[in-house]
Amino acid sequence: GLGISSYFCRDKTDDDMQNATLIGLSSVQHFLVDGLCICCMFLLAGIYGESFGAYGDRVSMGAVLIYNVLAFMSQPLTGMMADCMERRHWLLIMSSLLLTLAVACASLIPPLMRVSPKMMWDGLGEWLMILVAVLLGAGNSFFHVWGGKQAAVLTGNDIRALGVFVSTGALGLAVGFVCRSWALLYGLLLAIVAVAIVYVRSDGLSRKEERGRRKENTSA
Repeated sequence: GLGISSYFCRDKTDDDMQNATLIGLSSVQHFLVDGLCICCMFLLAGIYGESFGAYGDRVSMGAVLIYNVLAFMSQPLTGMMADCMERRHWLLIMSSLLLTLAVACASLIPPLMRVSPKMMWDGLGEWLMILVAVLLGAGNSFFHVWGGKQAAVLTGNDIRALGVFVSTGALGLAVGFVCRSWALLYGLLLAIVAVAIVYVRSDGLSRKEERGRRKENTSA
């Protein structure tokens, strides 16, 4: 693999520039994913606290705990699964799908609170909150493992590239918490899907060009 210093100091090739673009896209996606997760959790926590008082606060705290366990403590298992996958971007695709489902389920909660508060109080609200936490946690875990692996593989284990990828998550958390709103939540989700599509397409085109160059060199 490439040495840490040699990757940044040597003359850049087209492949290096393409890899830098992919690292940039995955870093933007990290900002978006972490922002969406924290935005969604705290939006729902506010709704539950206002609607159910102390009971709602307990439900929210439990859901946040479930989210954190799945999002972070499950990553070793997610990493083992990633190593067994032949296709490069299944985790990214699965992450985007799970986050979409989480936002869809979260969007059901405000109207259900207005239409049938008794049903939400009797247990449906609790299970919906837990479901959202599970979907967000799993989607977050899938994304972090995929993104870390891409940063390492694309740059030959260059730690600075991994640092760039990791750093944007903290900014996403801050923006998602401070600016949380339903409009922001939906905007982040649309951006996540768009960046995922661009990433997969860009990586596919890059690999197609690489195979073409190899074929030309073999023929020569």
